[in-house]
Amino acid sequence: MVELSSVVAGPIVRRVEPRSVSVWLALLAPARVAIRVEDADGQLCLEGSAETVSIGEQLHLVLVTAQGTKELSWGESYCYELTIGGEPLNIETLVYKGGPDKLSFTLPGATLTDTHVVHGSCRHPTNRGDDAMTLLDDMIAASFAGQEARPQLFVCSGDLVYADSPSPSLLALLGEVGDRLLGYREILPDLNCSASEIPLGERAAVASDVAKIYAGPPRQLWGFGEYLALHLLALSQSAWPNPPPEDLLRYSRSLPRIQRALANCAFYAVFDDHEITDDWFMTRAWCERVLGAPLGRRMVANGLAAFAVVHAWGNTPAQFEEGQPGARVLSQLRGGHPPSSSIEAELGIPRTVSSKMQPPTGALRWYLRIKTPAVDLRTLDTRTMRAFPHADEHAMPDLLSDDALAEQLSAFEGIPVIVAPSPFAPPPRTRTERFFVRNLALFQGKSRLIREVYGPDRGDDWQPTSEFFARVLDALGERWVCLGGDTHLAYAATVHAEQGVGAIFCSSGMQRETTMRLMRQRIGFRYPWPWPGQPTTSTPTMKMRYLVSEPTNGKRYEYFSRNNIGRLSFETNEQDVCAVHTLCWQKREAPVRHRVPLQTS
Repeated sequence: MVELSSVVAGPIVRRVEPRSVSVWLALLAPARVAIRVEDADGQLCLEGSAETVSIGEQLHLVLVTAQGTKELSWGESYCYELTIGGEPLNIETLVYKGGPDKLSFTLPGATLTDTHVVHGSCRHPTNRGDDAMTLLDDMIAASFAGQEARPQLFVCSGDLVYADSPSPSLLALLGEVGDRLLGYREILPDLNCSASEIPLGERAAVASDVAKIYAGPPRQLWGFGEYLALHLLALSQSAWPNPPPEDLLRYSRSLPRIQRALANCAFYAVFDDHEITDDWFMTRAWCERVLGAPLGRRMVANGLAAFAVVHAWGNTPAQFEEGQPGARVLSQLRGGHPPSSSIEAELGIPRTVSSKMQPPTGALRWYLRIKTPAVDLRTLDTRTMRAFPHADEHAMPDLLSDDALAEQLSAFEGIPVIVAPSPFAPPPRTRTERFFVRNLALFQGKSRLIREVYGPDRGDDWQPTSEFFARVLDALGERWVCLGGDTHLAYAATVHAEQGVGAIFCSSGMQRETTMRLMRQRIGFRYPWPWPGQPTTSTPTMKMRYLVSEPTNGKRYEYFSRNNIGRLSFETNEQDVCAVHTLCWQKREAPVRHRVPLQTS
């Protein structure tokens, strides 16, 4: 029997469809991995096997896919078994009390009322509060106890990791783990040394002076091994030292529960900015400057390559089949080679930037589509397919070019459920907050330029009053739901437009509590100031309105600041459809709920 300690990360259930089920693992040694999918009666439905791909001396990755002629049924649960080198995997710590004695998963429901989607974002290891990603484990356990419906898929809408701000102890651990797993040290351009050899105190200077990232991330990652280690350490406890660093003790203790949850629920991850750096590809000036610096290009390539082999491979397995761009990425990384300039085109990194980000022909696509009989779920890539329509090189972009709109938001079947790294509605603010945000920069001297031109998240706004947003609404149609994160606040809004009606639900972050936000949340709906909350955003053809929650613990929230994850479900009554969003936080506390009727009349 293969012990879980020999697994660097996983098993993680990735893309699940009626004729195909994929599971991802990272192993210490090469092996052939086989999978067998069974129904509730133990009858074989799908099976398959695959060889690991050697990314480093002690890092061997595999996405094993079970296929067959017997279709799985929407909304039903199935079990699966894994063997590694012919030996079964020891799953004792990965199964649930009251559940099957094998690993399992559930397909999305065939109807709206049977659809249960969980999402979250923004998980920083050293932020305060308990890691809300463990709530997925609670949900699955509760489903086996008959207390609630089982989650069918979990989508991280971005910032699962923070590559620009690890703590000093985590940064040292990433260098150690990355070098050990890969078995080599990558020499970085313009530095002539490896990432683990850069002194801690010089990281910020390297970012601004060498890579030309003027926002100055204090502890930016550079090496392929660092990025890989960051993703792997966020998914499993196996590669962690015992004991872990003191400031990471709470974070590492949550990982066994997260590992169990991801072994029993389909998991899809998309990137936002912090998977590379804050703020990645935000303006045309940023793209031209950083991509023109050899170290800047290597940083982007290393971050994307790590995301590709850990997450994109499972999101879209078809892109990694023979002859596809993902297969070429794996081929170039096979055998322990750092990403080279030849891999940049496969990862979608352009040579030049003009009025739009145009990935090279045949590059990986980072968005995905999950089509069920009830919903058409799309995750968006708002980073590598942006448009820069304004003459000012520092102007805010359109998050999707016209080509990207046609490619990512078209031909919907069923109710569109859009997963966008940043939600369509920016965070609600009181007038008092807006006054200080607008005017504080006047007194900050040089920092004003950084705040207004290169400031974090400046280029992530969907600009609801813009012509671009009107084109987005045209693409979405009569009724839709947007799930997002990024803001470190959770809230809800509605959009009523000529085209139809939509619900916007933000769940953020999984571990991003701060004292100031919690102070406002405790007050309830409004600040104790004489001004009301943010007014409704309106145009001649569209009205966006922020919502307060149903009463929770005696309060109604304008926004929610506790570490949380969100759960989307639907209620139907004849022709009416209502989107229901539940914000879950500490298990002993009542959830926060919003209901939005998707009525087009």
